[in-house]
Amino acid sequence: MVIDYAFGTFLAKVSSVLYPEKIPAIVAVALRGIDLPTDIAKMPFITGNTSLPIPERLKALQMAFFAPNHDAHIWIDGCVRRGLRDGRRRWYPDILAMEHAAVQAYGSLASRWGGADTTQVLELIPADDPFQPQAQWNVTTNLYPDRATSKVIADASHALFPEQGKTVLEAVLPWLNQQGSHI
Repeated sequence: MVIDYAFGTFLAKVSSVLYPEKIPAIVAVALRGIDLPTDIAKMPFITGNTSLPIPERLKALQMAFFAPNHDAHIWIDGCVRRGLRDGRRRWYPDILAMEHAAVQAYGSLASRWGGADTTQVLELIPADDPFQPQAQWNVTTNLYPDRATSKVIADASHALFPEQGKTVLEAVLPWLNQQGSHI
């Protein structure tokens, strides 16, 4: 079973297609919609560009990653801890570039949106996430109603975990218990 977030949903879906026997279930958290608005697609590159002024980066962070009334400042230095002993978060432009290149090289996941033919999918959708507009909320469950479940998390955007971490657990744990025979 794989719990994935944002770009990780791309990796989990591709992996479940390639190795369905090893990945019987996916929890897809804050995934990207099929048709991402161009202005939103640019936001990670603005927020992660530490040469830009902080107010510009903060505005992009708030717009793309945080729901209204949530403090985007917590990610101004980054959203990723990558093997750091000091525990600080950082932005990694090289990772952003790799993610972008991988999506461009692989193309649309529309035909594999739910992973392999047997993969059970729980899709957690932040209600205020511009990376997955409301019109695209139930793509997975509409394509795979027999094995996909969607849950919308209120008062959250793409950042989701710092915004509604407890609510995420409350959505995932019961679903995992139901998957006992699948995983």
